[in-house]
Amino acid sequence: MKFKKIHQFMTQHPSTYVMIGDFTSFFDRINHQYLKERLCNLLQVDRLRWDYYAIFKRITRYDYWNLKDLYRLNRLDPTKRDDRFKINSKLRILSPTDYKKYRSDIKCNQDNKGIPQGSSISACLANVYMLDIDKIINDFVVSRGGIYRRYSDDFIIILPMDTSSINDIEKIIIKFEEFKDKGILELQPEKTQVYRLQNHSVINIDHLFTPKLNKKYKTINFMGFTFDGNAITIRDKTTSKYYYRMRHKAKGVAHQYWRGKGYQGSDNLYRLYSPNGQYGKGNYFTYLNRAQKAFPKQSILIPEDKIMTKIRLTLKKNRWG
Repeated sequence: MKFKKIHQFMTQHPSTYVMIGDFTSFFDRINHQYLKERLCNLLQVDRLRWDYYAIFKRITRYDYWNLKDLYRLNRLDPTKRDDRFKINSKLRILSPTDYKKYRSDIKCNQDNKGIPQGSSISACLANVYMLDIDKIINDFVVSRGGIYRRYSDDFIIILPMDTSSINDIEKIIIKFEEFKDKGILELQPEKTQVYRLQNHSVINIDHLFTPKLNKKYKTINFMGFTFDGNAITIRDKTTSKYYYRMRHKAKGVAHQYWRGKGYQGSDNLYRLYSPNGQYGKGNYFTYLNRAQKAFPKQSILIPEDKIMTKIRLTLKKNRWG
Protein backbone atom coordinates (compact mmCIF):
# COMPACT_ATOMS: atom_id res chain seq x y z
CA MET A 1 0.00 0.00 0.00
CA LYS A 2 1.56 3.29 -1.16
CA PHE A 3 -0.35 5.27 1.46
CA LYS A 4 1.22 3.19 4.25
CA LYS A 5 4.66 4.82 3.88
CA ILE A 6 3.04 8.25 3.74
CA HIS A 7 1.11 7.51 6.93
CA GLN A 8 4.26 6.19 8.62
CA PHE A 9 6.04 9.47 7.85
CA MET A 10 3.16 11.48 9.31
CA THR A 11 3.21 9.24 12.39
CA GLN A 12 6.95 9.80 12.85
CA HIS A 13 6.47 13.56 12.45
CA PRO A 14 3.18 14.41 14.22
CA SER A 15 3.54 18.15 13.55
CA THR A 16 3.64 18.73 9.79
CA TYR A 17 2.36 20.74 6.87
CA VAL A 18 0.65 18.52 4.31
CA MET A 19 0.00 19.63 0.74
CA ILE A 20 -2.27 17.60 -1.55
CA GLY A 21 -2.11 18.64 -5.21
CA ASP A 22 -3.52 17.96 -8.64
CA PHE A 23 -2.64 19.26 -12.10
CA THR A 24 -5.15 20.81 -14.49
CA SER A 25 -5.98 18.45 -17.40
CA PHE A 26 -2.57 16.82 -16.97
CA PHE A 27 -2.48 14.50 -20.00
CA ASP A 28 -4.37 16.95 -22.24
CA ARG A 29 -1.79 19.68 -21.57
CA ILE A 30 1.46 17.77 -21.94
CA ASN A 31 3.66 20.07 -24.05
CA HIS A 32 4.97 18.13 -27.06
CA GLN A 33 8.19 20.11 -27.46
CA TYR A 34 9.03 19.83 -23.76
CA LEU A 35 8.25 16.08 -23.83
CA LYS A 36 10.54 15.58 -26.84
CA GLU A 37 13.33 17.46 -25.06
CA ARG A 38 12.93 15.30 -21.96
CA LEU A 39 13.03 12.13 -24.10
CA CYS A 40 16.20 13.26 -25.85
CA ASN A 41 17.76 14.16 -22.52
CA LEU A 42 16.85 10.76 -21.06
CA LEU A 43 18.22 8.89 -24.10
CA GLN A 44 21.26 11.22 -24.25
CA VAL A 45 20.74 12.06 -27.92
CA ASP A 46 20.36 15.32 -29.85
CA ARG A 47 17.37 14.03 -31.79
CA LEU A 48 15.10 11.02 -31.57
CA ARG A 49 15.93 7.98 -33.67
CA TRP A 50 13.39 7.27 -36.43
CA ASP A 51 11.63 4.45 -34.54
CA TYR A 52 11.34 6.49 -31.34
CA TYR A 53 10.11 9.46 -33.35
CA ALA A 54 7.48 7.30 -35.09
CA ILE A 55 6.03 6.36 -31.69
CA PHE A 56 6.32 9.94 -30.45
CA LYS A 57 4.50 11.25 -33.53
CA ARG A 58 1.75 8.65 -33.22
CA ILE A 59 1.10 9.35 -29.55
CA THR A 60 1.05 13.14 -30.03
CA ARG A 61 -0.93 13.13 -33.30
CA TYR A 62 -3.47 10.66 -32.00
CA ASP A 63 -6.94 10.02 -33.46
CA TYR A 64 -10.01 10.37 -31.29
CA TRP A 65 -13.79 10.42 -31.27
CA ASN A 66 -15.75 13.26 -29.76
CA LEU A 67 -17.49 11.76 -26.72
CA LYS A 68 -20.80 13.48 -27.39
CA ASP A 69 -20.86 11.83 -30.85
CA LEU A 70 -20.43 8.40 -29.24
CA TYR A 71 -23.31 9.10 -26.87
CA ARG A 72 -25.47 10.20 -29.79
CA LEU A 73 -24.67 7.13 -31.88
CA ASN A 74 -25.49 4.89 -28.90
CA ARG A 75 -28.74 6.81 -28.28
CA LEU A 76 -27.60 7.74 -24.78
CA ASP A 77 -27.73 10.99 -22.83
CA PRO A 78 -24.43 12.15 -21.24
CA THR A 79 -26.37 14.13 -18.61
CA LYS A 80 -27.90 10.94 -17.20
CA ARG A 81 -25.79 9.00 -14.72
CA ASP A 82 -27.15 5.60 -15.80
CA ASP A 83 -26.34 6.35 -19.44
CA ARG A 84 -22.79 7.36 -18.49
CA PHE A 85 -22.37 4.03 -16.73
CA LYS A 86 -23.81 2.16 -19.72
CA ILE A 87 -21.35 3.63 -22.17
CA ASN A 88 -18.40 3.00 -19.82
CA SER A 89 -19.43 -0.63 -19.30
CA LYS A 90 -19.75 -1.46 -23.01
CA LEU A 91 -17.23 -3.96 -24.35
CA ARG A 92 -17.56 -2.34 -27.79
CA ILE A 93 -18.63 1.30 -28.12
CA LEU A 94 -19.65 0.92 -31.78
CA SER A 95 -20.45 -2.13 -33.87
CA PRO A 96 -18.06 -2.83 -36.80
CA THR A 97 -20.81 -1.65 -39.16
CA ASP A 98 -21.35 1.65 -37.34
CA TYR A 99 -17.60 2.17 -37.05
CA LYS A 100 -17.16 1.94 -40.83
CA LYS A 101 -20.26 4.05 -41.41
CA TYR A 102 -19.24 6.91 -39.12
CA ARG A 103 -15.43 6.75 -39.22
CA SER A 104 -15.36 10.11 -40.98
CA ASP A 105 -16.22 11.58 -37.53
CA ILE A 106 -12.77 10.51 -36.23
CA LYS A 107 -10.59 13.55 -35.49
CA CYS A 108 -6.83 13.96 -35.24
CA ASN A 109 -5.14 15.99 -32.51
CA GLN A 110 -3.50 18.95 -34.22
CA ASP A 111 -2.48 20.86 -31.09
CA ASN A 112 1.11 21.05 -29.87
CA LYS A 113 0.02 19.54 -26.57
CA GLY A 114 -1.78 16.49 -25.19
CA ILE A 115 -1.41 12.72 -25.28
CA PRO A 116 -4.18 10.12 -24.82
CA GLN A 117 -4.49 9.03 -21.20
CA GLY A 118 -5.54 5.46 -21.95
CA SER A 119 -2.70 4.25 -24.16
CA SER A 120 -0.21 1.70 -22.83
CA ILE A 121 2.74 4.08 -23.14
CA SER A 122 1.11 7.26 -21.81
CA ALA A 123 1.95 6.67 -18.14
CA CYS A 124 5.59 6.07 -19.06
CA LEU A 125 5.76 9.27 -21.15
CA ALA A 126 4.05 11.23 -18.38
CA ASN A 127 6.78 10.14 -15.96
CA VAL A 128 9.48 11.11 -18.48
CA TYR A 129 7.74 14.48 -18.82
CA MET A 130 7.86 14.98 -15.04
CA LEU A 131 11.48 13.87 -14.46
CA ASP A 132 13.01 17.34 -14.10
CA ILE A 133 9.96 18.78 -12.35
CA ASP A 134 9.90 15.93 -9.83
CA LYS A 135 13.60 16.44 -9.14
CA ILE A 136 13.22 20.18 -8.56
CA ILE A 137 10.29 19.72 -6.16
CA ASN A 138 11.77 16.66 -4.44
CA ASP A 139 15.18 18.30 -3.88
CA PHE A 140 13.52 21.31 -2.27
CA VAL A 141 11.21 19.20 -0.09
CA VAL A 142 13.99 16.83 1.04
CA SER A 143 16.20 19.82 1.94
CA ARG A 144 13.43 20.77 4.40
CA GLY A 145 13.30 17.26 5.86
CA GLY A 146 10.08 16.31 4.06
CA ILE A 147 8.86 13.83 1.48
CA TYR A 148 7.30 14.28 -1.97
CA ARG A 149 5.31 11.55 -3.69
CA ARG A 150 3.52 11.79 -7.04
CA TYR A 151 1.22 9.23 -8.66
CA SER A 152 0.21 10.32 -12.18
CA ASP A 153 -1.36 13.78 -11.74
CA ASP A 154 -1.81 13.56 -7.94
CA PHE A 155 0.91 14.43 -5.46
CA ILE A 156 1.47 14.85 -1.74
CA ILE A 157 4.11 16.89 0.07
CA ILE A 158 4.76 16.54 3.80
CA LEU A 159 7.02 19.03 5.60
CA PRO A 160 7.85 18.55 9.32
CA MET A 161 7.31 21.77 11.26
CA ASP A 162 10.60 21.40 13.12
CA THR A 163 12.65 21.59 9.89
CA SER A 164 10.43 23.83 7.71
CA SER A 165 8.00 26.73 7.81
CA ILE A 166 4.74 27.70 6.18
CA ASN A 167 6.76 29.92 3.83
CA ASP A 168 8.22 26.76 2.30
CA ILE A 169 4.74 25.77 1.09
CA GLU A 170 4.45 29.23 -0.48
CA LYS A 171 7.79 28.69 -2.24
CA ILE A 172 6.57 25.35 -3.63
CA ILE A 173 3.43 27.03 -4.99
CA ILE A 174 5.64 29.69 -6.63
CA LYS A 175 7.74 26.93 -8.26
CA PHE A 176 4.58 25.40 -9.74
CA GLU A 177 3.49 28.85 -10.97
CA GLU A 178 6.81 29.09 -12.83
CA PHE A 179 6.04 25.83 -14.64
CA LYS A 180 2.64 27.27 -15.55
CA ASP A 181 4.24 30.43 -16.98
CA LYS A 182 6.43 28.23 -19.20
CA GLY A 183 3.37 26.37 -20.49
CA ILE A 184 4.59 23.08 -19.02
CA LEU A 185 2.31 22.34 -16.09
CA GLU A 186 -0.51 23.98 -14.17
CA LEU A 187 -1.44 23.42 -10.54
CA GLN A 188 -5.21 23.12 -10.12
CA PRO A 189 -6.14 25.38 -7.15
CA GLU A 190 -9.63 23.89 -6.69
CA LYS A 191 -8.10 20.43 -6.20
CA THR A 192 -5.16 21.52 -4.08
CA GLN A 193 -5.25 21.73 -0.30
CA VAL A 194 -2.78 22.54 2.46
CA TYR A 195 -3.23 21.28 6.02
CA ARG A 196 -1.56 21.70 9.37
CA LEU A 197 -1.37 18.33 11.10
CA GLN A 198 -0.73 18.77 14.80
CA ASN A 199 -1.80 16.95 17.97
CA HIS A 200 -3.77 14.42 15.86
CA SER A 201 -5.81 17.31 14.44
CA VAL A 202 -6.08 18.20 10.74
CA ILE A 203 -6.70 21.89 10.01
CA ASN A 204 -7.22 23.24 6.48
CA ILE A 205 -5.09 26.40 6.05
CA ASP A 206 -5.71 27.04 2.33
CA HIS A 207 -6.95 30.59 3.02
CA LEU A 208 -3.35 31.61 3.84
CA PHE A 209 -2.11 31.18 0.28
CA THR A 210 -2.24 32.95 -3.07
CA PRO A 211 -3.77 31.85 -5.35
CA LYS A 212 -6.54 30.70 -3.01
CA LEU A 213 -6.68 26.95 -2.69
CA ASN A 214 -9.53 24.58 -1.82
CA LYS A 215 -10.62 25.09 1.80
CA LYS A 216 -13.62 22.76 1.49
CA TYR A 217 -11.96 19.55 2.70
CA LYS A 218 -11.23 19.02 6.39
CA THR A 219 -9.48 15.65 6.07
CA ILE A 220 -6.44 14.45 4.11
CA ASN A 221 -7.63 12.52 1.03
CA PHE A 222 -5.01 10.74 -1.05
CA MET A 223 -4.68 7.48 -3.00
CA GLY A 224 -8.22 6.41 -2.10
CA PHE A 225 -7.75 6.92 1.66
CA THR A 226 -8.97 9.52 4.14
CA PHE A 227 -6.95 10.50 7.23
CA ASP A 228 -8.38 12.78 9.93
CA GLY A 229 -5.33 12.79 12.19
CA ASN A 230 -6.39 9.60 13.96
CA ALA A 231 -8.38 7.18 11.84
CA ILE A 232 -7.70 5.94 8.31
CA THR A 233 -10.73 5.03 6.21
CA ILE A 234 -11.51 4.35 2.57
CA ARG A 235 -12.69 7.52 0.81
CA ASP A 236 -16.47 7.92 0.77
CA LYS A 237 -16.30 8.55 -2.98
CA THR A 238 -14.64 5.16 -3.55
CA THR A 239 -17.25 3.32 -1.47
CA SER A 240 -20.13 5.22 -3.10
CA LYS A 241 -18.83 4.24 -6.54
CA TYR A 242 -18.71 0.59 -5.47
CA TYR A 243 -22.31 0.70 -4.14
CA TYR A 244 -23.56 2.41 -7.29
CA ARG A 245 -21.98 -0.18 -9.59
CA MET A 246 -23.19 -3.05 -7.40
CA ARG A 247 -26.79 -1.77 -7.45
CA HIS A 248 -26.64 -1.17 -11.21
CA LYS A 249 -25.42 -4.73 -11.84
CA ALA A 250 -27.98 -6.20 -9.41
CA LYS A 251 -30.81 -4.33 -11.13
CA GLY A 252 -29.76 -5.81 -14.46
CA VAL A 253 -29.81 -9.33 -12.99
CA ALA A 254 -33.20 -8.69 -11.35
CA HIS A 255 -34.71 -7.49 -14.64
CA GLN A 256 -33.64 -10.76 -16.25
CA TYR A 257 -35.68 -12.54 -13.55
CA TRP A 258 -38.64 -10.26 -14.35
CA ARG A 259 -38.39 -11.31 -18.01
CA GLY A 260 -38.68 -14.97 -16.98
CA LYS A 261 -35.00 -15.82 -17.49
CA GLY A 262 -34.21 -16.46 -13.82
CA TYR A 263 -31.33 -14.75 -12.04
CA GLN A 264 -29.17 -14.79 -15.17
CA GLY A 265 -25.78 -13.26 -14.43
CA SER A 266 -26.05 -13.63 -10.65
CA ASP A 267 -22.79 -15.60 -10.46
CA ASN A 268 -20.97 -12.71 -12.10
CA LEU A 269 -22.71 -10.26 -9.76
CA TYR A 270 -21.46 -12.06 -6.64
CA ARG A 271 -17.98 -12.54 -8.14
CA LEU A 272 -17.62 -8.84 -8.85
CA TYR A 273 -19.41 -7.23 -5.93
CA SER A 274 -19.54 -9.62 -2.96
CA PRO A 275 -16.92 -10.85 -0.47
CA ASN A 276 -17.23 -14.27 -2.17
CA GLY A 277 -15.39 -12.94 -5.21
CA GLN A 278 -12.35 -11.51 -3.43
CA TYR A 279 -10.22 -14.53 -4.37
CA GLY A 280 -8.91 -15.46 -7.82
CA LYS A 281 -8.89 -12.32 -9.94
CA GLY A 282 -10.20 -10.39 -6.95
CA ASN A 283 -12.57 -7.45 -6.56
CA TYR A 284 -13.20 -4.47 -4.28
CA PHE A 285 -13.01 -6.69 -1.19
CA THR A 286 -9.57 -7.92 -2.21
CA TYR A 287 -8.49 -4.29 -2.08
CA LEU A 288 -10.19 -3.76 1.29
CA ASN A 289 -8.44 -6.80 2.75
CA ARG A 290 -5.04 -5.57 1.58
CA ALA A 291 -5.80 -2.19 3.11
CA GLN A 292 -6.85 -3.80 6.39
CA LYS A 293 -3.60 -5.78 6.53
CA ALA A 294 -1.60 -2.61 5.85
CA PHE A 295 -3.42 -0.79 8.67
CA PRO A 296 -4.36 -3.53 11.17
CA LYS A 297 -5.36 -1.06 13.91
CA GLN A 298 -7.93 0.65 11.68
CA SER A 299 -11.52 -0.38 10.90
CA ILE A 300 -11.53 -0.57 7.11
CA LEU A 301 -13.50 -3.70 6.22
CA ILE A 302 -17.23 -3.55 5.46
CA PRO A 303 -19.19 -6.25 7.37
CA GLU A 304 -19.80 -9.10 4.91
CA ASP A 305 -23.36 -9.75 6.07
CA LYS A 306 -24.21 -6.10 5.41
CA ILE A 307 -23.06 -6.37 1.80
CA MET A 308 -24.82 -9.67 1.13
CA THR A 309 -28.03 -8.22 2.60
CA LYS A 310 -27.79 -5.16 0.33
CA ILE A 311 -27.33 -7.35 -2.75
CA ARG A 312 -30.29 -9.58 -1.86
CA LEU A 313 -32.54 -6.60 -1.10
CA THR A 314 -31.63 -4.93 -4.40
CA LEU A 315 -32.44 -8.14 -6.30
CA LYS A 316 -35.73 -8.55 -4.47
CA LYS A 317 -36.75 -4.92 -4.87
CA ASN A 318 -36.15 -4.82 -8.64
CA ARG A 319 -37.19 -8.28 -9.79
CA TRP A 320 -40.76 -7.19 -10.55
CA GLY A 321 -39.76 -4.59 -13.14
